[in-house]
Amino acid sequence: MKLSEIWSLSLAVAKRFSEKRGSNLAAAIAFRAFLGLFACLVLSFALAGYLNASGRGVGEWIIGNLGLSGEAANSVYIAVEQAQTSRATTTIFGLLGLVWTGTGLSMAIAYAWNSAWGIPGGGLRGRASGLLWMLGSGASILVAVATTSWIASHHSLPIIAVIIGVIADLSLVMLTASLLPARHIPIRAMLPAVIVTSLGLTAARVAGATVLPRIASDSSAIYGTIGVFFALLIWMLVIGYVLVSAAMVEVVLWERNHGTVDIRVPVPRPHPHLRRRAAARQSKIDKTA
Repeated sequence: MKLSEIWSLSLAVAKRFSEKRGSNLAAAIAFRAFLGLFACLVLSFALAGYLNASGRGVGEWIIGNLGLSGEAANSVYIAVEQAQTSRATTTIFGLLGLVWTGTGLSMAIAYAWNSAWGIPGGGLRGRASGLLWMLGSGASILVAVATTSWIASHHSLPIIAVIIGVIADLSLVMLTASLLPARHIPIRAMLPAVIVTSLGLTAARVAGATVLPRIASDSSAIYGTIGVFFALLIWMLVIGYVLVSAAMVEVVLWERNHGTVDIRVPVPRPHPHLRRRAAARQSKIDKTA
């Protein structure tokens, strides 16, 4: 693809992003992901409660790896101690919350994709597809994390871990593009958006592993726990922008290759008073012309 074609495609994607209010769609994805984070935290603290009961210093390990201090560090200590006394209840509520927020996140991604295509979607089918997507994405992430940890523990080549991470991102994005949206297109038409999303998620993951801990550490020292969550929310918003942009790329490329059609969309009938005002305004414009 020539440079002029890439520039033209970028302008078309930016225009479609603005027309479809992509910022709002990305914010909805970030909000759902942020809610899912609390369910993950509940499960994490339940696991920390089990480990802490066995005599391991889980609270110190979490604080040391995240570089937390001040109010944020105290919050972690308190959460681990409380989770130790209510491990079973915390686990149940964490699992239920993870299922609900995870399927909600999948529906937000599906809604953004369907909005880019201008088609309806959602309902029970969307929630069921979201459950399958959550299970598949969770398995993909666990395999990638376990493989990367094994490579790091055996001091293998770092490039292998990078390749495994990219493959995991590709499989996760392909699962998302093929399962969640309501449109039906060949796999080869999904590939450009899948590649764009994979590159964006890889960059976000690298930034999350390098920049995010530093931001969280600085924010926790200045603003406490709120600063940590604010840094995480910005990171999730970036991921939302990547996903929405990928959907716009897919739609724009499909329209360039297959064209568009005009359809009639029903809208509510305006109030008679508003119709009279519009007619009077049009009549004034005609007289002026």
